[in-house]
Amino acid sequence: MGTKRTLYFLGLCSLLVGIQLRAQALQLSGGYRPFGQAANRVAFSWDMFAVRIERCAVAWDPPLSIEGKRIARWRDRGTYFEWDSAMSSDDGYEQQALDACDYRTATPTMIRVSCINSNGGRSETRFRCP
Repeated sequence: MGTKRTLYFLGLCSLLVGIQLRAQALQLSGGYRPFGQAANRVAFSWDMFAVRIERCAVAWDPPLSIEGKRIARWRDRGTYFEWDSAMSSDDGYEQQALDACDYRTATPTMIRVSCINSNGGRSETRFRCP
């Protein structure tokens, strides 16, 4: 009985490895080179569920006042991560920064959204609360 189970397990592992190798071969034939350009998406590939995300830091000057705390940056809310939100575009960060403008003081508040883009580039946007 143990030998049959082992053979089934090895067969299943071989099938899964074969599917992965086929997907990687298709990516290589599509132009992907390790440490080069991004891979083309291929069904059943290693990164089939990967999503490109932007990582942004949001700051307000002067700081917002939320529940008695001065919030100058997103991290000031008490989170312990550099970024506590991940979005597919920097527009989402900008919208959340604008939504927080409800907590601004009487003076005009300037928003700064600094991003590391999914392609490795950097961007920074500055605008005022409406």
